[in-house]
Amino acid sequence: MFYHARLEHWPVIDLSSSLTVIHQDHDYSHLPGGQPHYQMPESFQNIHLAGGRRTIFTLLDADYTLHSGKLQRIPLRGKRFWRRFETYPLIQWKSYPLAEFTYAVCHPIKAIEELCGRLAYKINTYRHQQT
Repeated sequence: MFYHARLEHWPVIDLSSSLTVIHQDHDYSHLPGGQPHYQMPESFQNIHLAGGRRTIFTLLDADYTLHSGKLQRIPLRGKRFWRRFETYPLIQWKSYPLAEFTYAVCHPIKAIEELCGRLAYKINTYRHQQT
């Protein structure tokens, strides 16, 4: 949702300080091996269908916040500044390859870990297809 709104240049408003959000507290015992869902093949497929890892946006990508009934622009500094830098190619130029590059510049260790994970996944998939 946040990604699409930012892509369309719609304002993203963080209402979390004005709302009470209720979420079910649960474990992962119902999943195979008790693994968290984000390590399951279905999660990888969902990420792919949503446009890839770079399209996962959070409240850090919000433009405004609602505080005491008033809409306030969130200052673009610190983590928000670097997040905006990181996502600029994706949002402004719709360039996923450049977004991958800026992600790697901003998060070199995470980028290497992701690359290793992708390679391991591809190798395992290939091995399973050969058997």
